[in-house]
Amino acid sequence: GYTESIQYFCENDEKIQRYCNIMLDECDEVISLINEMLMMSLLESDEYIQQSEEIVASRLLHELMIRVGNEFADKKIKAELQSAELFCNADLIERALLNFISNAVKYGEKDKEIFLDGKLQENRYVFSVTNFGTEITEEERQKIWEAFYKSDKSRKRGEGHGLGLSIVSRIAKSHGGDVAIKSENGTNTFIIWIPIN
Repeated sequence: GYTESIQYFCENDEKIQRYCNIMLDECDEVISLINEMLMMSLLESDEYIQQSEEIVASRLLHELMIRVGNEFADKKIKAELQSAELFCNADLIERALLNFISNAVKYGEKDKEIFLDGKLQENRYVFSVTNFGTEITEEERQKIWEAFYKSDKSRKRGEGHGLGLSIVSRIAKSHGGDVAIKSENGTNTFIIWIPIN
């Protein structure tokens, strides 16, 4: 707030404007990190799971695709979900899938489609997001769900803190489910599943 006030009162000073923009970027970075760490902490409690409700998979998909359309309007994303009634915290599952899609957009091949799939498998419902891109090594697949792990060491500030996939893993486990990765034939598939009952 103080930084934005300084910008307002010194709008004709380019040097101060530049420094203020740097400070605002740093503030955004810290706020983003704090929010992710708070989410990690909340997922260790039962608070979010107590907010679970019955929801039809198609409704979850519809709401997710609205958000995806707003955030990634220029990206072609194909979605197909098998109909099923789920008992879950829809906001958390949507957050997990949005994380997968965001990563697929960032690290996948720019001109290739992204596929979102959901289907029943025995007594669980499996969501997956597949993109074309550099395959993830076996070593990285073992570590990628750990908090603060970044597979691309050259990533700059503002490109994530290495908490996104760790949060997804906790979302899955808090529902009694789990996560997985498949990497083959030039594609990467990120999976989250939750039990039906």
